[in-house]
Amino acid sequence: MRERTNRVIEGAKEKIASFSSCIPDESGNTDRNLMAEQLLVVEGCDDEVMHAIGKLSEWLDLETTRFNSTRSAQKAICIGAKSEDWIVDILRRAPEVAVELDKVGVEGYIIKRIEDQILITGNTVAGVANGVYAFLRELRKKGSRVPFSSDFSVVGKPSFPIRGIYGSGLPWRLTKLTLDTWMLSDWIRYLDFLRCSGANIVKIYLWPTQFYHPDYEESYQNRWRYEMLSEALGYAQRIGLRTVVGFTFNTTPPFIYLNHPEMRAVEQWYYGIDLCWTRGKEKIVPFQNYIIERFSHVTDDFALWFADPGLCLCEDCKRRGDTDIVLDVIRTYRKTIYECGASNRLALVTRIIPGDLDAILNEMPDGTLMITGDLAKISAKARFNPVQFSTVLSPEGGLEGDALLFPNPMFSQIEDIIGQIEETKAHGSLGYRVTPYTRFICDYVLLRKLWQRDLSSEELAFEIATQMCSKRDNSLRFVETILLINEWWHEEERDLLLLKRIEETLDELASKEEREKDRFETLRDSLCVLQLLTRIRNSEDVYEEVYLKMRESPIFQGYTLDESWISRGKAIVRDRIRWWTGR
Repeated sequence: MRERTNRVIEGAKEKIASFSSCIPDESGNTDRNLMAEQLLVVEGCDDEVMHAIGKLSEWLDLETTRFNSTRSAQKAICIGAKSEDWIVDILRRAPEVAVELDKVGVEGYIIKRIEDQILITGNTVAGVANGVYAFLRELRKKGSRVPFSSDFSVVGKPSFPIRGIYGSGLPWRLTKLTLDTWMLSDWIRYLDFLRCSGANIVKIYLWPTQFYHPDYEESYQNRWRYEMLSEALGYAQRIGLRTVVGFTFNTTPPFIYLNHPEMRAVEQWYYGIDLCWTRGKEKIVPFQNYIIERFSHVTDDFALWFADPGLCLCEDCKRRGDTDIVLDVIRTYRKTIYECGASNRLALVTRIIPGDLDAILNEMPDGTLMITGDLAKISAKARFNPVQFSTVLSPEGGLEGDALLFPNPMFSQIEDIIGQIEETKAHGSLGYRVTPYTRFICDYVLLRKLWQRDLSSEELAFEIATQMCSKRDNSLRFVETILLINEWWHEEERDLLLLKRIEETLDELASKEEREKDRFETLRDSLCVLQLLTRIRNSEDVYEEVYLKMRESPIFQGYTLDESWISRGKAIVRDRIRWWTGR
């Protein structure tokens, strides 16, 4: 076992050495002549660009300066869209950049050193912001705070126009681990991470147990959630993320469902808390309409879910037919959107589009997001935006399985996702995410592959490592760790020594990288639990050891301390171990 472990580790080291040798280490370069003196932007610069500049400013320890015609722009990083007059003046000295800008589209960018200036520009606000993030990424890869040490000439544009994450706030009440327990600070940190990783869209979903309506006292416990999510979505829009709020067309809070048995749907799929649209519409729509009214000012699209397809099978609904019901649903909620006076759009989400496809699509305006399993059919209709809904990142199957809790870069699985997007001619993907704190590495891999299709596993690992580590040595250790985690998941015989080595490295990184200490500790703790589960043999001692280890970790608080009684926490952990190990 030890010999095989060493062989795997040496293989990872060889990959890293051959790759990293091409990227200079400038972390020790403090030559003031190569430092930037100014970050120049125009007065009134858009929030999206200012957010990106804030990240760059923090890395360079340089304050942002507002451009005016009398200010010298020497040793300056000049940031702005090509339509701004002062950027036009700079482009006159580099006409080839203006030509290239015509090729990068809406979200693309150009980073170009022009004499004593570094220009970051694009055709739009989004393009400029993307350029700033790319510039920061390049600096961090080299550990460089001396941007004038290089002759930058970078052109970038996305491989796919839709790149995002569907944050599923499943009501599992697992503190910190699942999104339903998050505070605003958690969301802000994650949204920053998504935007810096290349995302341009984020979707959330409101489960019926999370519904709030001011006319129903029974729902008041969820008021805080609507207030917090409203702030989070507003923040997402300000930093350049398109926001999508999803709900299922016929679900209701439990107190409505329980009080109206005569309206319950004859279940077709799996929710178990939905009403028949034909018999219970008046009890359903107040809650969904309030979602639209409450979030219309911070939402770009409302995603209308048909739960595969989730239509009622009662005789009344059969007589009406699927098409009539679906069209009524679409028109009902679209009317509410129009009455709110906002420019929101209605998106459709379903693996199976029920009813007459052409009749339903004729109801939908150009540019509608179609998040569906019928991608090939939708892609043939050129006026829509077909998006792959990728559950591969979090295949929860209704349980908190090992695919949710434990880190896995998922390089090969994400490569398959990209291949499927290309095959079906979809416009991009929304990765399904339940537990971001333990699974953020594969979020990064997906988003960066959606931006730049040809990035290798080593390049991706190096990028995320340099985003999280301040020193080259630590970055290379983390690259090795990511590659080893990926290797471990592909082994037929799960190597305990390898997991132990990974855990020790993460513990060391947590002690050295204060800014990302909690992230490294979360990865370490989850892999420590995985190590214990790997050697489980129905041993009472191991069950106890897993519980005690989880009890020490903030990320597993929902399984242990939140249960109040030790006996209850142990019983819950024992049940989950059966889920995680299939025993």
